[in-house]
Amino acid sequence: MMQQINFYLPEFQPNREPFRSSQILIASAILFRLLIAMTFKTLSDNKALAQALEADKLQVQGLKNQLQEFANSKRQVNVVELDNQIIHLKGEIERRQQLMQVISYQELGNDRGFSTQLEAMAKQSNIDISLEIFSIKNGGNYVELVGKTTSADQLPAYIRSLKSEDAFRKVGFGVLHIQPVNASGSGFLQFVLAEPNQSGSLEAESAVQRHIKDNQDSKGQWK
Repeated sequence: MMQQINFYLPEFQPNREPFRSSQILIASAILFRLLIAMTFKTLSDNKALAQALEADKLQVQGLKNQLQEFANSKRQVNVVELDNQIIHLKGEIERRQQLMQVISYQELGNDRGFSTQLEAMAKQSNIDISLEIFSIKNGGNYVELVGKTTSADQLPAYIRSLKSEDAFRKVGFGVLHIQPVNASGSGFLQFVLAEPNQSGSLEAESAVQRHIKDNQDSKGQWK
């Protein structure tokens, strides 16, 4: 006897749910742990930079005091040798001050960590958007994102919802790039929010760009 199967029955229909709640919870937990690790590393780097800056300040002050002692000295010394020492000390002071300026202009990061950003991202999570990689740069003043979505219209709304939070109110998100995932009929769109460099392309050294390069090597998606 020939058996017939009705593929229109619900139990034979493919599962079209893009993201399950359990998957979202697992992804959120992974993201939370990554951000916690990044926060501790940033705090450690900040402490090291602050200590280096303070040490250089003390050294510069010591050199200035030494220079002043030479200038105020009334004892008989070799004038040429004294001039050479003064020139050397001035050069050392200038070099130290330049180093201090470089350290001071570096973005030391957010010494309070990124817990507020984590809370804001959890609060504004979107069922239609799955984040794969994110990068918090410049002490929390710039954010790059990589992920997939089932609706391109949801991305601007998602960014606006993040910017409505105090943690992201003054944060930049870069340039948005969207293209279909290289799978026929999947319905997914790959998106990238990344900082462009001077030539207009995405920054090559960021975590976001490394993700794009991996996609190029493995799937040939990005041109």
